[in-house]
Amino acid sequence: MAQPFDLTRYQLTNEPAPVAARVGSILTSAVSSRHRNFSVSDNGTLVIDPFPKRERNQLVWMDRTGKKAEPVRGLENVSQAKLSPDDKRMIVTRLQEGVTGNSDLWLADLGGGNATRFTFDEANDHFPIWSPDGSRIVWSSNRTGMYELYEQPASGSGEATLLLKSDNYKFPTDWTRDGRYILYRQIDPRSIKYDIWILPMFGDKKPFPFLQTESNESAAVLSPDGRWMAYCSDESGRYEIYLQSFPAGGGKRQISADGGIAPTWRADGKELFYYGADGKLMAVSINSAGSFEAGTPAPLFEFRASGNLITPYYCVTHDGQHFLLATTQESEFAAPLTVVLNWMTERKK
Repeated sequence: MAQPFDLTRYQLTNEPAPVAARVGSILTSAVSSRHRNFSVSDNGTLVIDPFPKRERNQLVWMDRTGKKAEPVRGLENVSQAKLSPDDKRMIVTRLQEGVTGNSDLWLADLGGGNATRFTFDEANDHFPIWSPDGSRIVWSSNRTGMYELYEQPASGSGEATLLLKSDNYKFPTDWTRDGRYILYRQIDPRSIKYDIWILPMFGDKKPFPFLQTESNESAAVLSPDGRWMAYCSDESGRYEIYLQSFPAGGGKRQISADGGIAPTWRADGKELFYYGADGKLMAVSINSAGSFEAGTPAPLFEFRASGNLITPYYCVTHDGQHFLLATTQESEFAAPLTVVLNWMTERKK
């Protein structure tokens, strides 16, 4: 990730003035921020995308053979989804329509029915996770200006509670089956890299780092027996899936062979899934009863995932037979590009 732009090296010579009224944007889930869509050439020609091509994200159910069921209806613009622990409901991150739309969380049945809005603030709400008993939801929101962790009953009753506040962006990735720990990724302000942190849900609840290196480590999920943490890291130059023992760390193993992100455990811990660099969903058999053994990654099917390197693209049912995929459909252009000439000349008058 690039280093932050240092504005202190520059000095403004006059007051800011508007150049264009409408500039489109794309919500990026890497840090849940917006990228404005414009470009300026060396001779000063300004090109503006007032509203960029619209990528339609759709939730689709698929079995292990790649056979699709009917698409999930009534939930559009979904980038992230998480199944409840009993496989009966899901909570999704949904982008509101419009250039300035924010992201909110919604609850729904597995087919998209009975969809109800869970968050109502004007901030961006992302990366929801369920408590092990399904009674509470934790997520990340920038309603204070910084992405903090919030908690609220899954019933929607009561107010959202600020669970963790710090000076760094942070996003939850898993809640351990025993309810004792929340795993989250946090940006190190010095390296601008993601690290894996742990928030205890007992005692003084003081968070501590699990993996803090010069590389990006993210998407940490704990095995159902609580012994192994799966995560992705770009330490080799590209993202791969690794395992380490938990909570002490160590015993590191590389699981993927040709790139991988977004690891997910089957409910019995006997299989680990991840999204491969070639766009295929991969499955790896796991035997941790005695000495740890991991099988050879095998492709299940291919799909075009929405999101980016650290977004959870899919969910898997407890039996590992069905997958809920957040897929990107064909895009359509919503408006033509706008070219602005001589705007610098006008600005100097």
